[in-house]
Amino acid sequence: WNLYVCTHCRFIFSNPTLNEEHINHFYSLLEDKEYHTESEGRAKNFRIILKRLKKIKKKNGIPGKSLMDIGAASGIFLNLAKQEGYEIAGIEPSEFLVKEAKDRYGLNLFKGTIDLYKTKEKFSIITLLDIIEHLVEPDSFLTQVDSFIKENGILVIVTPDIHSFFSKFLGKRWWHYRIAHVNFFSLKSLNYLLKKHQFRMI
Repeated sequence: WNLYVCTHCRFIFSNPTLNEEHINHFYSLLEDKEYHTESEGRAKNFRIILKRLKKIKKKNGIPGKSLMDIGAASGIFLNLAKQEGYEIAGIEPSEFLVKEAKDRYGLNLFKGTIDLYKTKEKFSIITLLDIIEHLVEPDSFLTQVDSFIKENGILVIVTPDIHSFFSKFLGKRWWHYRIAHVNFFSLKSLNYLLKKHQFRMI
């Protein structure tokens, strides 16, 4: 991609990029047969997230056990969250990974994207784990997320930091410069976006 930077918030994005409909179609057909071979390493990272969540909830007095994972893949994270007592829901566009989640963990993920997901339920926690860098329109995506999160709910975002040590050290060889990633956040640009949607970074 050709990358551009916003001189106001320092957000870095690809331009031009594929349209959103094309990308969504690609992910619906994706068969990531190697995803689960890394389940042990992924589970280790996911347990760290759940441990931090527990501390944050306790420190801030945030109640509620409902959790929705958007881009749930084969359900590794949701399965661990379920074991921790969370009431879980998940969205995943890949038919292959939805089937994996069902076969491996008995999880019934919604197959599709957030704009197709219909529920009146609001969640205490919404997780976006390695998702936001794949989105053509992260701003409008967060508008949709807003409609599913409870007041004082927690939004968990995992995404590459383009101003990280490894990004600067590796330069063009940084492993997150890949065709599936269409935008890149720093703490500054991510915080700018989150403030727009009434979130406070903790």
